[in-house]
Amino acid sequence: MNNEGMGKNKKNFGLGVNGKCVCPKCGYSQEHKRGIPCYEVKCPKCNFSLTREELREK
Repeated sequence: MNNEGMGKNKKNFGLGVNGKCVCPKCGYSQEHKRGIPCYEVKCPKCNFSLTREELREK
């Protein structure tokens, strides 16, 4: 597999601009902001790093 379409850091696999960032600890969510990976955003409620909704374990 080549790395095309995986984003700059290859951590989020290029999931696109739509979607939500979710706190795996408390469940807080916000819209994903283009150019800002969810894992770089801290939850305003508990200060935990957010993750993409699509990557959460169900």
